Amino acid sequence: MRGKECRRADVDRSKVSKGKMGRLFQRLIETRETSETSIRSILFLQDVGHQKVGTPMASPISVVLTEMAMQRYEEEVLVDAPPSLKLWVRCVDDVFVVMRKGEAEPFLDLLNGKNEAIQFEIEKEENERLPFPDIMVKRNGATLTTRIYTKGTHTNRLLDYNRCHPVAHKRSVVKTLWSRVEKVCSTDDSWREERSHFKKVFRDNGYPNSVVRRWTTQQPNVEIGDNRRYAPRVTVPYQEGASEIAARFPRKHGVEEVLNPETRCMEP
Repeated sequence: MRGKECRRADVDRSKVSKGKMGRLFQRLIETRETSETSIRSILFLQDVGHQKVGTPMASPISVVLTEMAMQRYEEEVLVDAPPSLKLWVRCVDDVFVVMRKGEAEPFLDLLNGKNEAIQFEIEKEENERLPFPDIMVKRNGATLTTRIYTKGTHTNRLLDYNRCHPVAHKRSVVKTLWSRVEKVCSTDDSWREERSHFKKVFRDNGYPNSVVRRWTTQQPNVEIGDNRRYAPRVTVPYQEGASEIAARFPRKHGVEEVLNPETRCMEP
C-alpha cells in the first residue's frame, strides 16, 4: 500500500448521510447533558469527583462518540502523513503503522500535535517482532506473518468444564478461541504450535478431548446478509441438568432459550 493510498484511510465508513449523522450527534450530546450529573460524577472513598474531559464513563453513547471522533481524527492526520507511510491499521485506540524508522518520531509528533486530548505513545519492533492486540506480528523481509499473542502474565485459566454453567457456554469458549486461531495464524508452523497449545490449555481446564475435537473440526454455519432469521428469545435461570432438558420445549415453537448462570433456581 503506497503512502498516497494510505492517506485515504482504508477503513469502513458509515453510509449514513451527514445530516442524519449530525442529528444523531446532537441527540447524543443532549442525552449526555441531561444525564451529566448521574453519569459524569464519580464516587471514590466518600469523595465525589466530576469528570470534565472526555465522554461519560460507563455510558453506552461513549462508544459511538469515541469512534466518530477517532474517524474524524484519522481523516485529518492521514492527509498530512509522510509518503513513507505504507500501512495504517487502527483497532479502537491502538494503531499499527508500517513506515521508515527515521520518520517514526516526527510522525508521532504530528499525531500528538493535532489534539491535546488524543496523545499516542510509540512502541517499535524488537527482533523483527511487534505485538498488536492479541496478535504477534513478525517481519520476514517484506512479508508480515501473524500468530496468537498473550502476555506473560496470562494464566490460561478459562471457564472450567466442571463448573455449574450451561454446556452451550462451555462449547462457545472452545469455538470462539479456536476461531481466533484459525483467523490469526498465518503460517502452518504457527497453526500447529497453537493447536497443540490449544489442546493442552483446554485439557488443563477439564475439557474432554471429544468436546475439543468436535468443535475445532466443525465447519461454521453462518448465514450472510438478509437471509438471516432472528428467533424470539427468552432468558431463564440456569439449573444444572434441568435447564438443558427444559430448553427443548421452546425450540419446538421457534423460541430460543438463553440460560443465565448468574440467576440460580432456588430450592424451596
